[in-house]
Formats: sequence, structure tokens, C-alpha cells
Amino acid sequence: MIEPQKLVFVIVGRACARQVVKRLNRSGFTYHTALLAHGTAPSEMQTYFGLSEPEKTVLLCFTGESRTEELFSILNEEITFREPNTGIAFSVRVSCMAGMSVLSFIADNE
Repeated sequence: MIEPQKLVFVIVGRACARQVVKRLNRSGFTYHTALLAHGTAPSEMQTYFGLSEPEKTVLLCFTGESRTEELFSILNEEITFREPNTGIAFSVRVSCMAGMSVLSFIADNE
């Protein structure tokens, strides 16, 4: 049986994105995609969520449910997401995908 998957969204300033990707790769989180983004929230909201610079990178990372805590620990401890203006991350459970071959590919590449 294939392990349930989660999609983790990691939003960081563009200057920090390369560091995050390298660290995730070293830990075996190799199936991710980077999207360039621009923050539009009011500055007080950006500060509240730890997103001070407007130029962002959104990383989408698929991982097995059992490794989600490990990924968040890396972000909190090594990328210092606990510090203000570092970034934000959250996960959602993937309930369905188009085609079992997609799920098998993602599950096998963890």
C-alpha cells in the first residue's frame, strides 16, 4: 500500500530559497517545485507571518505523511523558521491525484 501523501507549501524570501532547497535535498526531500511569487499583503500582515521581503519563492514539496514532521523540524531548527521574517510553511493532505502512475512516481522518489 502506498503511504498517504502531503503537499508542503514553504514560502520564503527569494534570497533564502536556494538554502532551503539544498537542505531539503540533503535530507532526501527531492521532489519539489519552486514558484516565483510577489507578496501583496499589507506590511503588518507580512510581519505577522514572518514574510518581510515582497519577492518570494513558494516551494511545493510532496512527502509521505510519516516524514512531514521531519521536514518541519528542519525548517524550524536549521532554517530558523521560528525567527521572525524567515518564512512560513504548512501542509495539506493529498486526497486524490490523476492517475496512479503519478502517485507511484511521487511515493517512490522520497
